[in-house]
Amino acid sequence: MINDSGYYYTDEGGAKDMQYDILVNSAGHYKLITQQCFETTRPYGRQDYQLLYVAKGSVFFQIEGKLHQVGEGHMVLYHPGDSQYYRYELVDQPDVYWVHFTGNQAETLLSQAGFGKSGIYRTGPQSEFVLLIQNMIQELQVKKCRYLPITNLYMKELIELGARYFSEDEKDRWDSTGFIEKAIVDFHQSYHLPIKVNDYAKKLNISSCWFIRCFKRYTGKTPQQYIMDIRMNKAKELLYSSSFGCNEIAQSIGYADSLYFSRIFKQTVGVSPLAYRKNIRSKHEYT
Repeated sequence: MINDSGYYYTDEGGAKDMQYDILVNSAGHYKLITQQCFETTRPYGRQDYQLLYVAKGSVFFQIEGKLHQVGEGHMVLYHPGDSQYYRYELVDQPDVYWVHFTGNQAETLLSQAGFGKSGIYRTGPQSEFVLLIQNMIQELQVKKCRYLPITNLYMKELIELGARYFSEDEKDRWDSTGFIEKAIVDFHQSYHLPIKVNDYAKKLNISSCWFIRCFKRYTGKTPQQYIMDIRMNKAKELLYSSSFGCNEIAQSIGYADSLYFSRIFKQTVGVSPLAYRKNIRSKHEYT
């Protein structure tokens, strides 16, 4: 069995330390090699939080009295005082990384990131999680200068990345091959060019209706609305920081007709381009 771990506090019952906003007590990596089964039982839990990430295989976790087989790409969170039971079985090839942590802002940081309660959170397979916890283990083992605040920063990053991935699980159903993310990048790079959504969808070998539907589910906007928002934001930047006139700005963001640009800008922003320039420059002149 691989049992690679590093410790700040070594007490098996955990530690409740409020000196830091978040504090990593220990971190580790479990992987069965020949041992058929390994169990952890803590009827009264620990004083700190525990976050486990199933990198490969599966593990049996008991949550609120029910046993769940949790597979690759999931996080499991236990709060202080929660009864803990989990079981590794060799046949399931489990490969798990874990962190015990505490701190005066731990509950707030977890809540803000969407970890509202103890339970199972789907994130998908993410190599970043493995790397972050490996970094924590190494810092806690070697204990070089400033190792503790660095380890704690890794923990904050882990929480935020976890929140990003499990909150995007719903989006993934609408972008299973990554074509929406590619479109977003393309639109940001090519907003100044004439972009026809139908032609763009055709290049992806999908129907324009399906592309528009998936894009809106993912971003909350249609492709055309999204492109227009990019253009209007770029126009605002140029109106504030450049000496370009409306005609030059219109052309630089993809509109051949400056009158059409001015009309769209006023409909979107609420004032004409020239009025916006006057207002924004006046505002920053006195701040």
